[in-house]
Amino acid sequence: MKAFIEIADKVHKLRAEFHDLLISITEEIPNGTLSDLVDIGFLCKDIAELLDDWRKDCNARKELIVKILALRCITVGNSTVQGKLASVSLDATIEVEVPKSGTPEYDEVMKYFGIPIEAPFQPHWRRVQELVAQRYQEGVPLPPGFGKQYTKTKGTFRRKEHG
Repeated sequence: MKAFIEIADKVHKLRAEFHDLLISITEEIPNGTLSDLVDIGFLCKDIAELLDDWRKDCNARKELIVKILALRCITVGNSTVQGKLASVSLDATIEVEVPKSGTPEYDEVMKYFGIPIEAPFQPHWRRVQELVAQRYQEGVPLPPGFGKQYTKTKGTFRRKEHG
């Protein structure tokens, strides 16, 4: 944990230094040589790709942590967890797989809700999914046509105020 905090501090300091450099380079762009402009453009592209990879890596770890926190905490009735640097509010909902149009499962869902299969109608799947998930949590069986259920977790991290 200590090493991760140290590297995070270094990244924040590097960001400030990099921002100053970008401002300086931006002022020089109008007078730069064609060769310099090509190289600066390439480096901007290269750095942007690197940072995007870092963002994806961090988000993947954050999502894994949220799943683990939700599994360990929500099941015992704790939806907020405190750390030294931040807190996280957790939420977990049951989601159901929505059938694809043109499949027998889709036809079953349309029939269940009393909608003719040939009707030019597109259900508001987000609302249907919420309704089915709510019924599922209440112990009501899934309507015909709906596939597997899965747990969707969400975590909102908030930095603690240090005063």
